[in-house]
Amino acid sequence: AMRDIKTIARLTRSDIKATGDVYTKMAIATKDLGVNQEELAKATAAVNNTFLLSGASSIEAANSARQLAQGLAAGRLNGDELRSVMENNTVLAGMLAEGFAKTGGQLKQMGADGLLTAEKIMPILIKAFDSTSKCVGTMNMTVDQAKTLMGNRFVELADTANQSFGSTPQGEKSWEKPGKRGP
Repeated sequence: AMRDIKTIARLTRSDIKATGDVYTKMAIATKDLGVNQEELAKATAAVNNTFLLSGASSIEAANSARQLAQGLAAGRLNGDELRSVMENNTVLAGMLAEGFAKTGGQLKQMGADGLLTAEKIMPILIKAFDSTSKCVGTMNMTVDQAKTLMGNRFVELADTANQSFGSTPQGEKSWEKPGKRGP
């Protein structure tokens, strides 16, 4: 799963932590639906791609992606989570409206009625993977996206170092208080 998350974040120029959050919460939301790891990866990548295509900043995308993941993990997308997605990701909102053959207003009503469930949303996301990936592949990278990818590489480097050398509670505490060593 971690390899998928790293790959998705790199290919979609998205924050690795937000990508991991979406992936993990969608996995929880779909555990009883028979969604396999490849489909989960495609759905996560499609979500990330739609944020790029909608022009959301990395911060907007990360926050809205978390809202989407929280809604799906809770069993349905509605309320603040749906509002956040519709405001920050017009491409995903349009894709969902098209997938349900509804207008934006009708989509909001479906959310209010509790009808936007992971079971109904996942097939739309999985289907969107190829087309959104193709569109993103033709886009130039922005400075914001490059900065996000550099931050991701740092997270990956820190994770690799931690796995190789281990982390000590004293070391973690010294990072919290620069200049102070040990307890």
